[in-house]
Amino acid sequence: MEQTFSRRGFLKGAAAAALAVSAMGLTGCSTDAGSEPSTAVILGDYKVDLDLKRSVLGKNGDGSATVKLSVFVTNNDAGAAAMPFIRSMFPSLYAGETELKAGNSKTEFATLPMRVPTECTPSFIIEDADLYQQVNSGAVDLKLTVKLSGQTAVYTLNFGTLTKTVEKIG
Repeated sequence: MEQTFSRRGFLKGAAAAALAVSAMGLTGCSTDAGSEPSTAVILGDYKVDLDLKRSVLGKNGDGSATVKLSVFVTNNDAGAAAMPFIRSMFPSLYAGETELKAGNSKTEFATLPMRVPTECTPSFIIEDADLYQQVNSGAVDLKLTVKLSGQTAVYTLNFGTLTKTVEKIG
């Protein structure tokens, strides 16, 4: 049995085959190999995400330790907004059951231009050396509360495994 192909039929078949081959490469879709998954959460007019790889946990000279978190806030509203920074946006950080003391912040207010992610770096102090070791090893998680637009989210962070999750609670 002889089969004949028209030029048009051949081009359609070739295009379909090329599409199928290119789609096979997409079956394992992922972000960059080194990037961490997004845990962005919407709180009113704001999108919040925390970058654990850019966050810092380090010892101070006096035996205490400082946690500096890299949090990106995007204002999705119609204009620039001046927001209270540390005290109201990031009211607490817990290491296990221990509430950590807020660190010194050079900026009490952050100006958040429309649709531009702004990095905020709230800092907290771990005064207990044993608690620092537990947080650093990943034996104890940190829980950061974020409040914006009357809504709340809690990030759970593990410095040992560099993992994070977020739960919107209000």
